[in-house]
Amino acid sequence: MLRRVALAAALSCTSAGAPVLLAQTKPAKPVEASADLGFVNTTGNTEVTTLTANYKIVLNTGPWKLTHYFGTVYGKLRDSVNTSIWRTGVRGDRAFTERFGFFGLVNYDKNRFSGVAGRWEQGAGAQWKAIVETEDKLDVELGLSAIQQQAVTAVPDRNFASGRTALAYKHNFTDKAYFQQTAEYLANLQNGPDWRVNTESSLIAPLSEKFAIKLSFAIRYQNLPDPGFLATDRIFATAIQYTY
Repeated sequence: MLRRVALAAALSCTSAGAPVLLAQTKPAKPVEASADLGFVNTTGNTEVTTLTANYKIVLNTGPWKLTHYFGTVYGKLRDSVNTSIWRTGVRGDRAFTERFGFFGLVNYDKNRFSGVAGRWEQGAGAQWKAIVETEDKLDVELGLSAIQQQAVTAVPDRNFASGRTALAYKHNFTDKAYFQQTAEYLANLQNGPDWRVNTESSLIAPLSEKFAIKLSFAIRYQNLPDPGFLATDRIFATAIQYTY
């Protein structure tokens, strides 16, 4: 009798392996938020030591996820502003299955020290969760965007369609400690050489339940910058992050 019970239990665990793993996955909170404030060192179009601030709020409602983010790098040298980078945006994600979904986004950024007085992006596309594991996750995105860009100099405004390809990888060391890598390629569908690449590498190490140290390194590359500006901006930052 005991042997039959043990055999039945073993078969049950084997056949229900996936549901058990799914049950162990923590459900998403209805509201998730994080904010960080810290030190940044930049090289490229701007070379300065200053402060950086970022926050992100995520609303989870069933298959829908709505994200709003804001970030800035702002600094002065004596009485002169020599760093002024701003970015904000709203994004909506709709999951159709565990691995496939749809997204729509609206982004705005400006960095007059790289020649961009203002740039809007409205885009949409499809997302594929290529890896869905407890320790490793990889998302792949393909989409189209409309770009409206205003220049700091007398260069004419640019309004064009863009193709967007993005990757987001995350490796969890523990529940609170993780490494994250994002990469985004934006192609100008009307002018081939005018493409951009944005990448960011982040490492988060927890200090407590709510606070962590965040190290990040971002690269912003424009293959066809306006005359008088460099192609690459690099931003290295250390910050204290608060997560809700």
